[in-house]
Amino acid sequence: MAKLSGIKEISKYVCKSESTLMGWIFRCQFPAARIAGGVWESDTEEVDAWRRRMVKDGIQSEAHMGVPTAPKRKMATARKRGGRQ
Repeated sequence: MAKLSGIKEISKYVCKSESTLMGWIFRCQFPAARIAGGVWESDTEEVDAWRRRMVKDGIQSEAHMGVPTAPKRKMATARKRGGRQ
């Protein structure tokens, strides 16, 4: 049972960006709590259990968790800007 303190430390543990982590906290019941002073805390055992539940339930990607993803750029757009053809 290792305590994770701060959004940077938690996001590093889960290997995801801070914005993805915040999406998980607010939309996917990610196990983290904001304590006095606005610092986020979590626990490695709770995070690991949450991940196992997500996999068990078939929710394995940000897209399935309601986290917005960046739109993909079309090749035509790159060509207009002088990119590779």
